[in-house]
Amino acid sequence: MRERIRVTVILIAAMAAGYVGGLLSQASTKAVALESTPVTSDVVRANKFELVDSTGKERASFEMANGDPGITLLDSAGKPRGAFRLTFGEPRLTLLDSSGKARGVFHLSIGEPSLMLNDSLGKMRGVLDLTDGEPGLTLLDSAGRLRGVFNLAKGEPNLVLADASDKIRGAFVLTNGQPALALSDSAGKIRGKLSIVDDDACLSLVDSAGNIRGMFTLANGDPSLWLIDSAHKTRGSFYTTQGEPTLRLTDSAGQPVWSAP
Repeated sequence: MRERIRVTVILIAAMAAGYVGGLLSQASTKAVALESTPVTSDVVRANKFELVDSTGKERASFEMANGDPGITLLDSAGKPRGAFRLTFGEPRLTLLDSSGKARGVFHLSIGEPSLMLNDSLGKMRGVLDLTDGEPGLTLLDSAGRLRGVFNLAKGEPNLVLADASDKIRGAFVLTNGQPALALSDSAGKIRGKLSIVDDDACLSLVDSAGNIRGMFTLANGDPSLWLIDSAHKTRGSFYTTQGEPTLRLTDSAGQPVWSAP
């Protein structure tokens, strides 16, 4: 009887051991399967990422700077050569030369695009931008002085040339579709103007006080020359009417003193 009980106990213990072993084997298999499965995530959060080349040198970075994100590209010497970032909430792309000088900048300013070109010293020499939706090209000399502007104003083109003293010396514009060329002296005062008015040409000469002193015009196809004194009085005129010439000279009161015919 005791022997039967002992055998039964042994059988039960063996069965229990086999069951537990099976459970442990299944658990181990599952653990190996979990270890072999890569852990992935839909979101990676960090303040900076660095991209390195085969030698371990940093070649690019993606980071937060002054509260705005930015991407920087570096050459094999570790020098920054390009950057794309937000500055005060506006996108900005910067290209740099091997000496670290910014040579080109493309950015938005108050929602308007602007392209800046710089010389080897990093000084701005040219700007192509939009102002109130109108395009404009600005040229600057090595001292940063504005020397030329070509733009659209209310849909009409304007070309302005300035000297080294920041004085406008020449302007070529369209006004209501009519062209005009203005030449200025070293003080920036207009001294001569060539324009088209109602499809007739007009050349005006102006003194240093801003008074028109002479005019050469075409009116209805007939040429005319007018000489004017500093008191705005016409003192002489030579013109044609229906092909017939007329010459008139007047005094300071505007009275004729001689005419022909």
